[in-house]
Amino acid sequence: MTSTSSEPTVTFVVLTYNQERYIENAIKSAFSQTYSPLEILISDDCSTDKTFEIARRLVDEYEGPHLVRLNRNRKNLGIGGHISKISELANGSWIFLAAGDDVSMPERTEHCMGIAGENPDIFAVACHFSLPPEYRTGGHTDNYTRKVSGRVTRSEMITFQLLAHSGNSMAYRSECFHWPNKFPSETWHEDRVLPFRAALLGTCIVTDRLLVQVDGYDPEHRPADGVRIRKESRFNIVACQACIDALKVARKEQRIGPVAFGVLAVRLWALKTTFWTEEQAAIANTAVKTLALTGIRKLASLAARGPSCFRQTH
Repeated sequence: MTSTSSEPTVTFVVLTYNQERYIENAIKSAFSQTYSPLEILISDDCSTDKTFEIARRLVDEYEGPHLVRLNRNRKNLGIGGHISKISELANGSWIFLAAGDDVSMPERTEHCMGIAGENPDIFAVACHFSLPPEYRTGGHTDNYTRKVSGRVTRSEMITFQLLAHSGNSMAYRSECFHWPNKFPSETWHEDRVLPFRAALLGTCIVTDRLLVQVDGYDPEHRPADGVRIRKESRFNIVACQACIDALKVARKEQRIGPVAFGVLAVRLWALKTTFWTEEQAAIANTAVKTLALTGIRKLASLAARGPSCFRQTH
């Protein structure tokens, strides 16, 4: 692709942690991107294997046209903290995300930026991706997205449990990482928070082009145990709350009307409750019953005092 001054600078991020088996292909696919001007940011979350050493060797050997930067976190930040960190390091007006086991097709950035250029109201673009066979045996299928192509509305995102598409295939305007506040480092699920922010700022679109191949599969990352379920529940609740907070700011800034705000707020709260564990649901149920009983007692007390208690004094 021929670079012109009118084309925005893009940051292509490769996020990695303990992926020494896959990181070389992931980085080389970033190097192969046809879009320019491109900043490639390879960021390692304090890996304990040889991931960072492989990344450093590849960066030292690179002689291509793109600006390449390498970062290593001093301590492991987790997914949310890592996303927050790279949002501070990235210089591009758009940020493309890929994990250390994702291989992006050379035209991924160029194709998605072409869509962004034709649709100035778009704040996020997603493409299709493919999974290794091991994932399918675990119940996943290629492109486990809820929408094959086209624009994804705010309402649809909630219907899709805030997962319009998988995070490894997403690209966002940089504003999505900072509006209405810094990305919450305590969540795992950037692909629940960032697309909804994009939908509040403008809109999100899915292209039907398959532009990412997932190479890696680690069954230890997906254990079906009680600890994992409780962690997932907590992180999903944090993601939902982050979306509720963004919705409130969007209403305050008059990005959405009062009716849409009310409908979306109720649906987000309902979605949040679906992630509660049995213990959380029991606590909430007790709290609701207590509030209801308090309200009933208050009304009964007012009724016993007669109509005079409802008179206004001036």
